[in-house]
Amino acid sequence: MVGMEVVRLVGGEAGPLAMRTTAAIFGVLGVLGDLLYSQRIMSQRIFERVRRIELQLEIPPSHYEPGAKDTGHPPTTGAHAGPHTEEREAVTL
Repeated sequence: MVGMEVVRLVGGEAGPLAMRTTAAIFGVLGVLGDLLYSQRIMSQRIFERVRRIELQLEIPPSHYEPGAKDTGHPPTTGAHAGPHTEEREAVTL
């Protein structure tokens, strides 16, 4: 069993208490994974709703990277998105 091998690698004995501890750790990791998944789904739905509202109000995307075809939209990210930042002198210590 995986739990027994984990306990042996740590240097303990694979008894009932070690098995319960390993099961509890895996249970907690499972709950944390479910919570992270739920938060990601909720965030994705919020982003989709906000984008639908932006499309209804005809707001252009804030981050647009042009693809292979020319769509007529100017890029807002990438090398050709805007003017170069001004050069600054390095700070000497």
